[in-house]
Amino acid sequence: FPGLGLEFHINPVAIQIFGLEVYWYGIIISAAFLTAVILALRDSGRFGINRDDIVDLVIIATPIAIVGARLYYVIFNLEPYMDNIWEIFNVRRGGIAIYGAVLASIAAAYIFSKYKRIDTWELFDFASPYFVLAQAIGRWGNFVNQEAYGTETNLPWRMEIFDYQSLERIAVHPAFLYESLWNM
Repeated sequence: FPGLGLEFHINPVAIQIFGLEVYWYGIIISAAFLTAVILALRDSGRFGINRDDIVDLVIIATPIAIVGARLYYVIFNLEPYMDNIWEIFNVRRGGIAIYGAVLASIAAAYIFSKYKRIDTWELFDFASPYFVLAQAIGRWGNFVNQEAYGTETNLPWRMEIFDYQSLERIAVHPAFLYESLWNM
C-alpha cells in the first residue's frame, strides 16, 4: 500500500512440518472456518438448533465443500488438466474456488436439514452470518497470496502486486479488502 506508506513482505509459506509446506492461506482459511464454527456452536441454542446437529453438519459439509471448491475451479479451468487427469487431485498446487464451496455446502446443508427434519430456511438464516464472517476473515488469505485484486488504480489505498505477464509491479485495487470490509 505505497500510497499509505505501508509495505509488506510476506512469505506465503508460514511453516514447514516434516518437509511439508504449510501456507498462510491455509492457516487463515482454517482460522476463519474455526472461528465461524465456534461462534455458531456458541449461539446455536439461542436459535433452537441442537449443537450436535451443527457438529454433524460441519463434519459432513466440510469435505463436500472442499470437493465442490476444487470441482468448480477445475470445471472453469479445464485446459491444464486435459493432458494429466490426475492433476485434478493435486490440490497442493492451488486451485479452489469459494463459489464451489458455497454451492456444495448449501446443497449439503439442504439435504442434511431435510434428513434431520430441521427447517431449512431457519438453518440457512442461522448460518448466514457465520458464512459471511468466515469470508471476511478468509479474504486475507488472498492478500497473502497476492490474488483477488482489482483493476489498476492510483488511489491512495492501492496495493502493488508483481504482474508476471508484464514482469513489473503494478498498482491495483485491493479487492480482497473491499470484500472483507463489505462482509464485516
